[in-house]
Amino acid sequence: MAEESIYNLIPQAARESDRGPLYKSKYPGQVAVEKQAAATIGFSVQGEISPKNYLRSSRNSGGDPNSPQHSPSRSPGGKQGVVRRQLVNTKPPVPSRDEKPVFGLVSHKNYVTANAVDNILAVPPPRPAGEVSYLQKEDYGQVPAYLQGVKQQIQEEYDLIRRIEEEANKEELEHVEMMTEEERKGLLDGLKQTWEVINREYQGLSFTLDTESKKKRKEECEVRLTQIEKDIGFLSKKFVFVTPDPHPDGMSGGFRGSQQGRSPQKSVSPHSKVSGSPAKHFSPASSPVMSQAMSPSPAKH
Repeated sequence: MAEESIYNLIPQAARESDRGPLYKSKYPGQVAVEKQAAATIGFSVQGEISPKNYLRSSRNSGGDPNSPQHSPSRSPGGKQGVVRRQLVNTKPPVPSRDEKPVFGLVSHKNYVTANAVDNILAVPPPRPAGEVSYLQKEDYGQVPAYLQGVKQQIQEEYDLIRRIEEEANKEELEHVEMMTEEERKGLLDGLKQTWEVINREYQGLSFTLDTESKKKRKEECEVRLTQIEKDIGFLSKKFVFVTPDPHPDGMSGGFRGSQQGRSPQKSVSPHSKVSGSPAKHFSPASSPVMSQAMSPSPAKH
């Protein structure tokens, strides 16, 4: 009888076994077994084994070198003959007791002269290479070949760019004309008047810049004054050349108007020489300061 326990008050249900079905081979039991329970290891032996024919010493080796060997005979009958193996002596034979050394040999060789001749005709041994001295190289201090190729390539590119620029300048110079003295002075006077107006406004600014609007107004005046001074320097040259404006209806390049009666739609390029060499083109209308100086001033209300 089991011991009393609180767990045994409620009867437990019987648990079913989780074991699967019993394994049964798919092969029938009448098949013969392939393995051999009493087999031996090694090659099969033909016939009966005699206890007297056991393995003796040196049977599987080369055998005794002094033992006779059977080899094919060279006789016309072709019978088997016995030939003894020939032994090779590795040491010189012992001198006999009747052998005597040779005495009285004299040599007339001049060893000093022979030594000198041998040293003169001898090939000198190769000397060790040692460390390489780059100061003694043939191309020491010269520009390497690959740098010469790079310099030549760069020079060819510069020549190509220069030819392209010359062709472009040549096309522009076909329509270049020199500005008259009246037009140049009129533009120069207009720039100077504009510079005076902006400079007066710049001088009237307060010394203390405590607001962003004052800082911005001062920076704008400085930029405009710098641009006007640059334009005045261009127009101060004695000879100024002009070209037709490529953008007559655009905002960049060319003049919108002139206070001195100058023809519109032209860009100005100063030149300090009388010769017809290409000048650096200058487009004053591209800057707001120059445009303001060349355009008629609006009426004050």
